[in-house]
Amino acid sequence: MGIQNNRIKIRISAHPQEGKANNQLIKFLAKNFGVAKSQVLLLSGESGREKRIRITSPDKDKTARLLSKL
Repeated sequence: MGIQNNRIKIRISAHPQEGKANNQLIKFLAKNFGVAKSQVLLLSGESGREKRIRITSPDKDKTARLLSKL
């Protein structure tokens, strides 16, 4: 995970078939932002490499620490 071209880049090992990569991304983000999977919404990019994600009600301190590590 890191920042590239003003975007967060995350490498996922799951294959994109049948939504497996999207599911793994949602689990990863939920865990790292300290929220439930239901609070991670895929807004666009379901079938592409670039995605727009909304994370609702993240823990602000944990979010700041995570983003500062990038």
